Amino acid sequence: MKVAVYHPNFKPTKIAQVVAAGFQAHGHETKCRSLERTVSGTLGIFAAGDEDLAVIVDRKDAYAFSFFKTIKKPFIYIGQAYCRDGNWRRVVFNDVHPTKYVGKLNCPSDRFEQSGWEVHPWRIRTDDFGEVEGNRYGHIVYAADNPNNARWQQSPTWRLFTEHLIKDIRVYSKRPVVFRPNPKHLHVPDKMPGYIMESVGQYPLKKSIKDAHCLIVVDSSACVTALLMGIPTIVLGNAVTRNICSTTLTHLEYPYKAYPDQRMSLLSDLAYCQWHLEEISSGYMWNTYERFLLERIHDVTARHS
Repeated sequence: MKVAVYHPNFKPTKIAQVVAAGFQAHGHETKCRSLERTVSGTLGIFAAGDEDLAVIVDRKDAYAFSFFKTIKKPFIYIGQAYCRDGNWRRVVFNDVHPTKYVGKLNCPSDRFEQSGWEVHPWRIRTDDFGEVEGNRYGHIVYAADNPNNARWQQSPTWRLFTEHLIKDIRVYSKRPVVFRPNPKHLHVPDKMPGYIMESVGQYPLKKSIKDAHCLIVVDSSACVTALLMGIPTIVLGNAVTRNICSTTLTHLEYPYKAYPDQRMSLLSDLAYCQWHLEEISSGYMWNTYERFLLERIHDVTARHS
C-alpha cells in the first residue's frame, strides 16, 4: 500500500516522521509531503492523489480535506488528543473528529480502563445561579473553538458567531454566560457586551465548568472534559460528544444527560481513537486499525450515510 503523510511545514515534522515510521514498520511504501502550496515536485500537496491512503498530520487543511473527499480517497487525520498530554494524538478516519462513529463501535473498555479517566456523576441541577467567594455556580460556559476553524469550515468568524449565540441564549435563559476564548485567540477584546470574558490563564477549564449549569461548544474538545466531570453539554457543531448530547439551545435549561451505558460506550470507543506516539511509531496503532477498527468504522458510517 502507498501511504503519503502530509505535514504542515516545508520539512517533515517530528510527528510526521513518527507517523511515517509506523506505516513503514508494516512494510507500506511511505513518503512525506508538505501541505504548503509552494512546495514543488512530488513533495507538496499538489502531488496528492497517487497514494492509496493519505495521512494529514496536525493541520486542519481545507484544501486537503475537500480534495480527498471529492476523489473519494481514504484519509486519516492525526491531531491533538482529547484530555491527553502532548505524547498522545487522536487518529480519525475520513474526518477531523470521530463523531460519526464513536459510541457505535462497541469497542471493549480495556483502553478506557488504562486511560486513568474518572467519570463523575451528573451535576445535580439547581435553578439558581450566582457567585460565592469568587466561585460561580449555575452559569453557562461557552468554550470557543480555535479561530482558524472558521477557515476550513467556511463558517462565520468567531466574533460574529459569538454575538449571535449570546442573543440566542438570552431567548432561553437568564443565567450568566461565561465566554472562554480558545488559547489560540491572539487578539480578543477586553470586553464584549452580553457575557463575562474569562481568560484561559485566569481559570483552568475544570474550575470554570465545575459548578456550571452546562457547557456550550461547537467543535471544542472541552466537551470531553465536561462529559467526564458530569457537566451537561450542548453541542452546536461536530464536537466529539454530539451523539449523546443536546444539540439545540431549546434544551438549554434542561440539557440531555446521557445514561451511564451511553457515556461508557462513547468513552470506550474514544479511547480507541487516541494513541501514544510510541504506539504510532511502532506500527501498533495501524495494526489495530487494520485488524479491528476499519471494518467497524466502515459498517457504522455506511449505515448512517
